Amino acid sequence: MDFLGIGVPEVVVIIILALIFIGPRDLPRIAARAGKFLRDIRMMSEGFTTEWRREMAALSQVEELKELKEELTST
Repeated sequence: MDFLGIGVPEVVVIIILALIFIGPRDLPRIAARAGKFLRDIRMMSEGFTTEWRREMAALSQVEELKELKEELTST
């Protein structure tokens, strides 16, 4: 398991520290909020990536049309 460069030993240390500093009562609530936050960030990232690819494809089509126009007007 390797998520964001964090392996299993690091996750175990993070969980132990969270139990010490946050406490077992509040840990599930805070973990749920952190999970929702990470899910939202991932969804936004995927949305940005999709939009970026869409815009790059449209830009590529515009460049192709410009090249075609130049070819047609030069003859």
